[in-house]
Amino acid sequence: MLNRRRGLCAALLAAVVLLTAACGTGDSATPHRPDVDLASLDIGNLTAEPRIYDKPTNLDMARVVEAMRLGNHLPLPMEIDPALKYAPLKIASVRMFTTLSSAAVANRVSGSGTDLESRVSGFITGFVTAGRSDPVKNLSWELDNVALLFETEQDAVNAATVFTDVERTFLAEKAVPQEIPGHPEARAHLLSGTNGWINSFYPVGRFLLLTEVRDNVMQQLETTDAERLRTRVAQSIEAVRPALESFEPTPADELMKLDVDPERVLSRTLNTVDDPAQFGIPGVFDRNGGLQISLDPESDSAMFEQAGVDTVGWKGAYVYRTRDAVAAEQLLAQRTKVRKLYRPAPAPPNLPFARCMQYLVPGGGSVYYCGVTFERYTAEVTASQLQDVHQRISAQYAILARSK
Repeated sequence: MLNRRRGLCAALLAAVVLLTAACGTGDSATPHRPDVDLASLDIGNLTAEPRIYDKPTNLDMARVVEAMRLGNHLPLPMEIDPALKYAPLKIASVRMFTTLSSAAVANRVSGSGTDLESRVSGFITGFVTAGRSDPVKNLSWELDNVALLFETEQDAVNAATVFTDVERTFLAEKAVPQEIPGHPEARAHLLSGTNGWINSFYPVGRFLLLTEVRDNVMQQLETTDAERLRTRVAQSIEAVRPALESFEPTPADELMKLDVDPERVLSRTLNTVDDPAQFGIPGVFDRNGGLQISLDPESDSAMFEQAGVDTVGWKGAYVYRTRDAVAAEQLLAQRTKVRKLYRPAPAPPNLPFARCMQYLVPGGGSVYYCGVTFERYTAEVTASQLQDVHQRISAQYAILARSK
């Protein structure tokens, strides 16, 4: 049941973006709104006060902030190959991580996680970018890049050796070593027991770049085009390496001085990550980083450009900072156009200008979506029950209204 709820909420948000991408922004002014008595809003047991984030309170938090910086800096998959314009199939995939035991590593590297952790030193933080070429899994190929930052260049070189050794030891004869064109220092191998799959470990300065290509068409046809897989890895390395080389890691003694939420957008975001239908570490990103965590990066890219989105906060709910109040309204209007499988849903009590809809999932079930704006901010939430989504968007509006 939890997996079904997760899939429904993710499917709704992705479909909302996909079906509204072609709509123009228009020139209408911000509509007049009735005053809202925040005390009258039904927020259930949710907290409706902004939470201010200043400096990190511990080193793990500081490393997460460094991972956000890295996510802002890395190229999007669709910038590596325009075909990779769809979000990964695993919407819950980890983006930021601070330990080698994270699913970001464990889901991509075969072998002993304990062995990895005991033999690799100096790991600081990491970020995952991921994309696929088609919304239908069996028609797609997928590209994941995992950038792991270490204390020294030697740590990164050692990590490349250890990751390769751990995986090849586990896979034995199923790991078929490959030479990546133009990048002989990459330690790459096919996973011969799984058609269309290649892993590459490539040290770049203080980074280890793990590149994984999975071709689901090859998997379905039970064949492997090794040259095509190697070429895709090479293309990815050539796009990501300059970004890693130009990234300036925060000195170790400065990590605790980083601003967690410099634009005060994360503080405006409703915390719903205790809901099993929501995922991941809360974060705040610039436009590029916001597209890294988007459920439809191609469509969102156009919408962000039109609305002047410069910051995205996520804590289970999304908040977008747009150019101005008019752009915020236009962004919400784009994202709440009703299409096939959608029908309007009532707004919550005492918040009549919130826009809500119900997504009718083929085969049964539904998910609810509500969005609202306040000044230059657009916010959106999802839930599997109407009362739940009403309480969430009401609490989210109250947080926006109370933020200074």
